[in-house]
Parts: sequence; C-alpha cells; structure tokens
Amino acid sequence: MKRIAENRYPHSAALFKFCKEALSQRLQPQAKIIDQTVGAILSYDPADCSHWKKGKKNIRSLTTLKTLASHLQVDEHLIIEIASGKMDLEEALFEYKGYGDYSVSSQRKAIVFMTETILNEVSSEEAPIYIPEVCKIFKNIRLLHEASLDTHVQVQHSEVNGIRFMTIQYREKNMRPHTRFLLAKELFIFLCKSGHDLAKDFRTLSEEALDIHSNAFAESLLIPTALLKKEIKRLEGSSDIAMKLSQSFWVSKILINRRLIEYLGH
Repeated sequence: MKRIAENRYPHSAALFKFCKEALSQRLQPQAKIIDQTVGAILSYDPADCSHWKKGKKNIRSLTTLKTLASHLQVDEHLIIEIASGKMDLEEALFEYKGYGDYSVSSQRKAIVFMTETILNEVSSEEAPIYIPEVCKIFKNIRLLHEASLDTHVQVQHSEVNGIRFMTIQYREKNMRPHTRFLLAKELFIFLCKSGHDLAKDFRTLSEEALDIHSNAFAESLLIPTALLKKEIKRLEGSSDIAMKLSQSFWVSKILINRRLIEYLGH
C-alpha cells in the first residue's frame, strides 16, 4: 500500500484545527468536540478524518470549503484563505473571535479625538493608514520587521531615566490585516501606560477595560470616519462594498463590517 506523507498538506491540517476550535468555542460546554465531530461535517469516515487532521488529505474543493463555511457560520473567504495558506491558524482564530469587545460608548468621543489628533499629525488623507508612519511620530516607539518571529507581533518594554520605551516587532513584511490591528492596540496600551498626554483620559483603566478600549482605538485609527465616508461615496453602487472597503483600508472584512454597523448607527 502506498504510504501518504504526514503533513503533506499543512494548510489542510491548519483548516482541521480551525474547524475543531471553532466548533469548541460555539458548542462548549454543551458538547465535547472530538476529531470525528469535525470529520462528520464532510461525512468523512474515521480514516479520512485522520488523514485530514494529519495533513495527508488536501481539502481544496470550493464546494467542500463552502460546506465548511456554512456549517461553521463563517464567511467562506475565511475558510478559503486558510485552505490556500494565505492565513495561518493564529490569524484565522483571531478573525473568528471577531476582534474582541468594543463596548466603550461613554468614552468613544475621547478615543475618536485621540485618533484624529494622531492622524492629523501624520497627515493621512487617503486610505489605508500606514502604521509605520503613525509610530514614527512617537520618539519612544520603535517598529521593526523581524521575519524569524514565532508569532505575528512581539512587544518589548524598557525604561531609561524614568522614560518608557517600546519596541514592536512584526513578522510579515507586508502586514496582514490582523497584524495592523494588533499593532494599533499595542500603541494605545503603551500611550496609556506611559502617561502620554494623548491618553490622559484613560490612565486609570483596569487591564480588562484597557483591552476593550484598545480595540475601539485600533478600529478608529485604521478606519477613521472621514476616510470611511469618502470611500463609501467613491464606491457607491459597487457590488460587495464591504470587501472593497476592506481592501482599501487593509483591514479584514469582519472588522469593516463592524465599523460599518457602528458608522451607520450614528
């Protein structure tokens, strides 16, 4: 019998892990997710399921990927990007979780004012917002590309003569949407903890509140209202406007959909 090399199709193996984790998050604690639960989505027997899990079976049929997307109730583009290797497991799960909590309505105006002040300094008049340009206006923040990182983003903090410094390293030379979001979050957290004047309204936040506010900050920084309004007008009448906006702003479709809901609500 011909032996099939294990992990011959690593993207398919990553897709299996994503499906299992997505099912676990959606169904727990009501149901225990085992490997066969994942295989059952595609009516696979235990052998086929094992081959898929170990990367011995290539999952690439568009019909199959659409079946997975429908069962998991996610955008099929997410499944396709995992299967094609354009998105790794870390980013895929980040996308699936929906970019976290944003419930900061009482301080949203302060966050918007903060991001608008930063963007005025950078003179950003067109989408997308360039994170390296934003970081350059803060002398105690360094942003470095490091391809050997195990994760998408790595942060180091230091202090010299009472002044705090932050070095952020990112893995992909061409930043992925969720990497840009993570970098924007780290910027907000650092400005708050280092006592920067821009973040004076957020110095006493708890760690949990800080994380929530950093989500709202990242969204507002990457998709500012003025540029969003401008892009919506430019794309008026286009099909799949959310996808086109996500491409214009270099953010995920999930994030742009959330931003559109918030924008239209106001």
